Amino acid sequence: MSARRDRATTEREAAEEVAARLVEAGHEALFAGGCVRDLLMGRSPSDFDIATDARPDRVCELFRRTLRVGAQFGVVIVLVGRRQIEVATFRSEADYSDGRHPDRVEFSDARADALRRDFTINGMFMQPADGEVIDYVGGRADLDARIVRAIGSAADRFAEDRLRMLRAVRFASVLDFALDEATADAIRTHVGRIGNVSSERIWQEWRKLLADRHRARGWELAERTGLVAAIWPGLIPLAGPISDRLAALPDSADEVAALACQLMDLPTVDVHAACRALTIDNDRRTGTAWLIEHARDLSGGPLSLAPLKKLMAGPHWTRLAQVAAVVTPAQGPAADALAANLARAAEIPPDQVAPPPLLDGRDVMGLGVAAGPAVGAILATLYDEQLEGHLASRDAAVARARELIAMRSG
Repeated sequence: MSARRDRATTEREAAEEVAARLVEAGHEALFAGGCVRDLLMGRSPSDFDIATDARPDRVCELFRRTLRVGAQFGVVIVLVGRRQIEVATFRSEADYSDGRHPDRVEFSDARADALRRDFTINGMFMQPADGEVIDYVGGRADLDARIVRAIGSAADRFAEDRLRMLRAVRFASVLDFALDEATADAIRTHVGRIGNVSSERIWQEWRKLLADRHRARGWELAERTGLVAAIWPGLIPLAGPISDRLAALPDSADEVAALACQLMDLPTVDVHAACRALTIDNDRRTGTAWLIEHARDLSGGPLSLAPLKKLMAGPHWTRLAQVAAVVTPAQGPAADALAANLARAAEIPPDQVAPPPLLDGRDVMGLGVAAGPAVGAILATLYDEQLEGHLASRDAAVARARELIAMRSG
């Protein structure tokens, strides 16, 4: 590739360079799938995929830097600078014995490639050079009508990859589209098979649903199609309150805050069990449990500076404020306490939220305290008083430590 192509600065520029090189070599090369949908909607695609009649070996011949990540399925990654462009050979697929991967793949043409895809709005192609749309599946009409519809038989599409049932709901939610009734009926009929999908794949789809501002609608669609019962059976009796909480979250809330709202009514042990069942990573699992544990701390009454600053110093303060607002009644003493605590938090300078302790363990032991729990207890008291603003210097902290030691000795 030329130096100019190597310097492509955006994903689209890199994809256009790859497509142009394929066309120069006598091949067909089209933008495919989600990037076409997003471009037609005026959105910025997160990535650009290319579909081509060039076979994987030919793609590797044409480009100096490639990764054969799925050559058996016709997929090669072309590296353009720091960009990775997926290039896939037109193909048809058949026989999905594991409910995910095709047993047979045959290289084909653009029409056959479109027909093996999941939903009509994801089944269109576009000429990179002039933006001409190539649509074999009615995707443009469904995009204009704001409908998520399976290509061909929804039952067949879901038998090929059972995760598509959840993807249908997620697309309808995130795009704020209607879910085609025949597609929804097929989900209800085959939803029991979602249990055969790996928990990791289910969580990745559910995470995207929760992270989007239309999360409440996604939850409602998942409930109506039976997906909630299949994935989160213990939450069915709580579905109404969960929907209300998700709807009340601000658009900026992320999946951790949303997951806390979803699991809020479960005991802590069940929260951890539900997260482990979907192999949710430890950071999100512990963050969710912490939010649930502390969700009502801000509305239980006025907080003094030390406990308030400790909440603010944690990694989930923004999420906690969002979740607390959702679980707190709109009026009454709890609402007043929440408003007062948040107002006070806003007045605390950032450098005063978690200042370095004035003393450490060696300092306390140097004052005659033997190593052990007493050291930690004294340090905890000193730090609370520092956060409250009662101790502002090392000398003051030493003097207070001596008082505490004397009290313990007496």
